[in-house]
Amino acid sequence: MSPKLLLDVLLKKWSDMPKPVRIGTYIVFLVSYIYLLFTPQYIDGQLKAVNPQTGNPFPMRHQVFEMYVDGRSIRFVTDGRGRYAIPKPSKLPLNPIELWFFPEGMEAGSPDKKVLIPVLSAVNGRADILSKDGDYFVYDDETLLTGLGNFFISAAHADEGGNAQPPSTELQSAVQAAQSSGVATEAETSSNDADEQQQAIVSREISQLAQTSLSLATVNQSNTLQAQGISNKQMSMLLHQVENQYDVVINTNRQAVQSIEDIAEIVNQQQRTKTWQPLAGTSWVKPKGLFGKQQTLQIQNTTLKIQSRAVAEDSAEVQVLSEENGEQRLLFSDQMFPGERITVKDADGEYAIELEKVDSAGLDRIINPKAAYLNVKAKQSH
Repeated sequence: MSPKLLLDVLLKKWSDMPKPVRIGTYIVFLVSYIYLLFTPQYIDGQLKAVNPQTGNPFPMRHQVFEMYVDGRSIRFVTDGRGRYAIPKPSKLPLNPIELWFFPEGMEAGSPDKKVLIPVLSAVNGRADILSKDGDYFVYDDETLLTGLGNFFISAAHADEGGNAQPPSTELQSAVQAAQSSGVATEAETSSNDADEQQQAIVSREISQLAQTSLSLATVNQSNTLQAQGISNKQMSMLLHQVENQYDVVINTNRQAVQSIEDIAEIVNQQQRTKTWQPLAGTSWVKPKGLFGKQQTLQIQNTTLKIQSRAVAEDSAEVQVLSEENGEQRLLFSDQMFPGERITVKDADGEYAIELEKVDSAGLDRIINPKAAYLNVKAKQSH
């Protein structure tokens, strides 16, 4: 019986029903309406794995998985932070939802792993998944990860903070040399040489980190990591360690990472902007202001204008414009994660823009809470 036909029957027979039945029916319809109005339409979550050496969890980037709905196969991929969002098969799932993960990719014959999302997690719209010992399962308690971490740490007698060393003395010396007035007053080619030297040092350090953490005999810096037998999981673990060691954010949603040299280029770019001159304190922008108009951050003494097109739980869509003589030019437009730094250039110089955090802000924070907190620095001229 269709919902419309059922409603017609109920309306025709409404007056003939006993009063308790009418009250009960009304309550059922009211509760159903409220549930359908407020229940999440998607199941959000994050896929993580545990580093067997340190016990610390790390996000599984770009992991392929599928779900089946009414006989149809729908394919998804986790993003650069291991996050995913899948539509609910129905507003009120009555059975666990099956997801099939492909740890080694989608090539013919690749093994798949099944994980069941419990009904309660599906109804709530949140299901975080953990990969451990080749299996996948849903967890809903962060203390589980802490417990796993403590287990591995006690077994390995190490933690990631202990293993992750700060940049080497060689790298620090190269950075200081590049920033010194002696180097800065040389020709542009000398500056480029110093930058290439820093990147070469970072490449060597990341290669050593990959050999140690992934238990590899050798790592070729220019060859693709996939060609060297490094799996998607190992790549995710390596990138997580690099981020912690160098205090950077590697946004693989936007920046392709195929080799050690690619990783070193991203690290070097973000490292060199740390000592640039701040132009102002931290400022925030929202996609829409108190009265609906999009907010714009104008950086004084520059042509830069910064906007936020959308703000999510832990990221923001940032747009950077250069306006000169009434004409606008788009310099950057993409997703950024907290701690990430991007560089843009205009006619007056080069600037670094960092998304410090995503948090509530403004007088309208109750109905429109999320804002992108930004910090802008300028490359020092010598």
